[in-house]
Amino acid sequence: MSRAAAGACGISQAQGIRRLTQTYAMTIGLWQMLDWPPALAALLQQPEFSLLRADFETELRDALERLWA
Repeated sequence: MSRAAAGACGISQAQGIRRLTQTYAMTIGLWQMLDWPPALAALLQQPEFSLLRADFETELRDALERLWA
């Protein structure tokens, strides 16, 4: 992350690099957690698994807002 970009975010360059790394890790992690294989995807339709039905975009947006706040 450039100094200018970090400065625009109100953080140091080191903090910017750290947050970008965390952003990448969070994106990959959520994608893996929420991209159910076809063999298991049918289970998500059962009522007892309703809490596991999460939308990737919604969850990622919420996580990134918390990280970058």
